[in-house]
Amino acid sequence: MGCRAHRVVDRLALSCQVLLWIADAALCAQWPLGWAEFADARGTPYYQNPLSGEVMWEHPQVAFLCSVVSAVADTEQMLWPTPTAK
Repeated sequence: MGCRAHRVVDRLALSCQVLLWIADAALCAQWPLGWAEFADARGTPYYQNPLSGEVMWEHPQVAFLCSVVSAVADTEQMLWPTPTAK
């Protein structure tokens, strides 16, 4: 394999490692300290942290992991920009 091919393989391996732990954490999402699940009048779950007053519709751990995925994607794009067609 040429040098460029090695970089592509290394990039894919790094991406897979990062995404695997994120997928595992999302499937086994833990409750961050102080958070609890409640239901609105329709039975739709929401999450609240009475200590901070924060309320969200998405599980707080999943929301955090989505921000990590976004940061990884931004970093990858910065490190390995997509070539533009000439």
